[in-house]
Amino acid sequence: MKIKFFSLIKFDLKKDEVDYQLSGSKSVKEIIKLLDQEFANYFNRKLLKDGELKSGTIILLNGRNIRHLQGLDTLVENKDEITIFPPSGGGYGLRGKTKNVVHRRRGSKVKTSCCLFVELEVLEPIRRWSYKGLV
Repeated sequence: MKIKFFSLIKFDLKKDEVDYQLSGSKSVKEIIKLLDQEFANYFNRKLLKDGELKSGTIILLNGRNIRHLQGLDTLVENKDEITIFPPSGGGYGLRGKTKNVVHRRRGSKVKTSCCLFVELEVLEPIRRWSYKGLV
């Protein structure tokens, strides 16, 4: 089973992905526990609150959001691929990976906001899953 990391997880762990061999089916919750054993409880802190997915967390199983399957109880097998996106915070904390862009005008003043400077590889699984053609 392959697990791909994006956004802050990729930066924090300095890894793009990990591979595991499962003995039988495991739930996503069990996979998170497995990851926590290797990465010092990182995933429980970043992705879960009171045993549930934090708002904004996206976990895809073979391109499908687990929220639309059985949530954390969704079963995973060796042939599957999991993609994990942590909750986003608007760009703060990406260690210089942000870019100021103009987002609206009020009178003669131009307001700017900070937005994420995102690689296409981050958007591709989401585009395939939901936004079909917007990227």
